[in-house]
Amino acid sequence: MSKKGHLPIRMCMGCRKRRKKEEMVRFVQHSDGVVFISEKKDLNGRGFYLCPDLICFKMAQKKHRMDRSLGTDGSLVSFDTKLFLADGRFCRIGGER
Repeated sequence: MSKKGHLPIRMCMGCRKRRKKEEMVRFVQHSDGVVFISEKKDLNGRGFYLCPDLICFKMAQKKHRMDRSLGTDGSLVSFDTKLFLADGRFCRIGGER
């Protein structure tokens, strides 16, 4: 048995691949309907994980997987505009809620 213990595994909503939780980007829906990145991955609420690349984000958007995981029809969900995509990776500008 490994001395490290349990490693949490999460599934990407875009490509459906399973990865370690620390390698994924967690999106959380705030009570006002805005979806933002949870950097510490410890916030409560409806959320989903994506691989840190733009292709997975677009795939999840196209197939409406984010809407289904948040329990919405897509009309109430708006993404925080303070997402910066550098080299196809997600970064959060500023602090968390």
